Amino acid sequence: MWFLQIVGSVPDLVSNLRHQDTRASSCLLDSIVELVDCLMFQHPGFPDLYEPVVDALKVSKLPL
Repeated sequence: MWFLQIVGSVPDLVSNLRHQDTRASSCLLDSIVELVDCLMFQHPGFPDLYEPVVDALKVSKLPL
């Protein structure tokens, strides 16, 4: 499961995109939030890995 190998870098990615503060980074952030939310749903059972990710994704205006 490649997702579990990269999930730890998602909070840093979200932070970097937020700090860019451009329209493109905002659109990309929304897409990443949707993708990561779907992947966490498909691969349940890793709360220790997902807790920092969920906290980072709360910055999006999209519902989780």
